[in-house]
Amino acid sequence: MITENEFKSLIKKNESSILDFKREFYDFKKDKNNSVTAKFVKDVISFSNTIRTEKSFIIFGIQELDNGDIEHKGINEKVDDAILQDKVKDKVFPRPDFSFYTIDFNDKKYGILEFPIRRYEFPIVPTIKDLKGLEVGKVYYRNGTSNTEANAFDIIRIYDWLKSLPKKNESNSLNDEISNYIKQLTIGEEKISVIISDLFDLSKKYDFIELKQFCLNEIQGIKSAEAKNCDYRI
Repeated sequence: MITENEFKSLIKKNESSILDFKREFYDFKKDKNNSVTAKFVKDVISFSNTIRTEKSFIIFGIQELDNGDIEHKGINEKVDDAILQDKVKDKVFPRPDFSFYTIDFNDKKYGILEFPIRRYEFPIVPTIKDLKGLEVGKVYYRNGTSNTEANAFDIIRIYDWLKSLPKKNESNSLNDEISNYIKQLTIGEEKISVIISDLFDLSKKYDFIELKQFCLNEIQGIKSAEAKNCDYRI
């Protein structure tokens, strides 16, 4: 969930492949022939498959005008994230990771769909036929400000991007390791030289260049010709 300051920063930006403004929320009450659900599912697929280096968002209650200005409308709907998850889970594969929540800003409520970066084994695709504008097995992604069907070259690029992302369990493992070191430093029962040595191994394992150099400086000492940025120790 983003903070109010992050929200203010987002709404100052223009729509792009990782940011979309919608004046109104999906009107599932008028979901004739699953047409509204199809739009929602296509948005989820497209944002999840888009190559990027940061989270992407759909913000409801804002309309971008032709002159580039934005109009703040807000939304009145009360939507449960679990309902949205349920609308997607049996219609696509792999199952996408996203969340929905609301934020209050300047006496209005806005809806936010947030899409984290996550590694999937392959791009997310529709798995059922009765979704207008979607074909089973086709890959969709964001091209500029539009949801677009991927061509063969696009699919290769998306595959390569997904493969380059860390696996979820690898990310959790790193977080666990860092948490353990923080606990050791906080408790103060372990010698700092031992922790520095362990951190050096961690820096090599995950290719953390700055941490590796810092640990080398600490291990070699301030008189080492290789040690840099050790003025604080002197």
